[in-house]
Amino acid sequence: MRTFRIGRVPESNDLVLPSSVISSKHAEIVIDDYNRMMFTDYSTNGTYINNQLLRHGSCAVTVNDRIVFPDGTALDWNLVLGSGAAYQAAPMQPGPAAAPDMGAMAYPNMAAAGANPGMADMGNGGAAVPPAGTGGSVRKLDFSQTFGDAFRIGGKNILSVIGTVFLWLLTCWIPYINVGTTIALALLPLKMSEGEVISPLYIFESKYRKCMGEYLLTLVMMTITFSLAALTVIPAIVLMYSWSLVLFYLIGCRMNPTQAIHASNEATYGSKWIMFFVRLVFGLIYGVVMGLIVLLGVLLCRSIGGIIVFVLLAIVVSACIYSISNAVSASIWMQLRDNVAHE
Repeated sequence: MRTFRIGRVPESNDLVLPSSVISSKHAEIVIDDYNRMMFTDYSTNGTYINNQLLRHGSCAVTVNDRIVFPDGTALDWNLVLGSGAAYQAAPMQPGPAAAPDMGAMAYPNMAAAGANPGMADMGNGGAAVPPAGTGGSVRKLDFSQTFGDAFRIGGKNILSVIGTVFLWLLTCWIPYINVGTTIALALLPLKMSEGEVISPLYIFESKYRKCMGEYLLTLVMMTITFSLAALTVIPAIVLMYSWSLVLFYLIGCRMNPTQAIHASNEATYGSKWIMFFVRLVFGLIYGVVMGLIVLLGVLLCRSIGGIIVFVLLAIVVSACIYSISNAVSASIWMQLRDNVAHE
């Protein structure tokens, strides 16, 4: 099994598309041992597959499918099925000239001469991909998408989350290892945002132990600032939402602490009220559910069997709430992370 990654950042992608409408981690194609391929989109602007927009989702693909990215680049399957070495596609040039001939490397299906920049022939009646956005545009959080993502991503990862927490509890007493697993658990939304059902074993990945210094330094900086801001309450609440993505930028985008703080503040600009109401709504839902569980516990805890049922039910409900809560953070990250793409 291997993975072919597409995005704007050269360091982590096999196909690099240097455009502001392409996300840093835009999409990937996973090829299994039987040459079956699964395309997953993680981007803000989505990807067109056979003239249909796919955003934050997965679908099976074959070499007969036409895949076009928001900058107008049509995927060359020779790249995917070839060596897999990193390749950076040349930016599209506006004007009447035809797209440059890159042979079997890039743009084999670009529009003919005279096409507008950012547009490509879809091969279906001459339909074209509409431009997905402009550089520097800021996307605000979508309440309904966040709500849907929470149950979609959280629901499919409930068992994985239970397994992750169980492994953390088993190893949290082991020096050095426990630091990496604790960081990994705190970054559970970042892992869930990748779109696949997570493996609980991810908490043992070495990258979490390697970032120990930066992680702890960032936490200290944030804690000191929050402590000072808490004296006036409102600034502390604003900072809580402004800096809610700091650790994701720190680890996911390999920024230093000050860069991550700046990126989180910019990414959440204009979305803090929506983030507040999202958390408020889910908080109310959690409160109602837990209230019903407590009421049910009063009725059940009159026998040993009833107590066992209540404990098991409480564990399952708590796992669901924990998974959905992390999925909310994952959705917020997926929607807002590219608001700093123009930098």
